[in-house]
Amino acid sequence: MKNVSERIKDTFASLIPDDQWEKMVKKEIDSFFVEIQGDRWQNAQHHKNWSKFQLVVWDELEKFSRHKIKEAIDKCKSYKFDGDKLVLNEIVEKLIIENADKIMLSLIRNAVQHTVNNLNIPGY
Repeated sequence: MKNVSERIKDTFASLIPDDQWEKMVKKEIDSFFVEIQGDRWQNAQHHKNWSKFQLVVWDELEKFSRHKIKEAIDKCKSYKFDGDKLVLNEIVEKLIIENADKIMLSLIRNAVQHTVNNLNIPGY
C-alpha cells in the first residue's frame, strides 16, 4: 500500500499534507477491494463520475495487483526440467504429498467404477 501511495503522491508533487494524503489514498484503496454490486452498465456509469485522483489511484492499484497476482501464479507453476529430469515446484510437490490419497482416488475412481459396472454382479 505504501508503494502505491508514494507513486501516486509523486504525481501530485506533495501539494497535499501527508496525513490528509494518506486518508485519501486509504479510502480509495479500501474501495478498490470492495466487491462490485449491480450490473456492469451501472458500474461503468459510476466510473465516469470519478475524479482524476480516483482514476490515478485505481490505475496504480490495478497495475500493482496484476503484478502481485502474476507473481503468486508464477510461484505455483507445476514443473520444470533439469536436463531430462522432471523437477516439481515445492508448492505443488507439497500439495501432492499432503493429498496423495485424494489424488490416487481421483485417478482410479472412474477405471474401477467402469470395471465394476462391466462385471454384471447381481446386487451391485
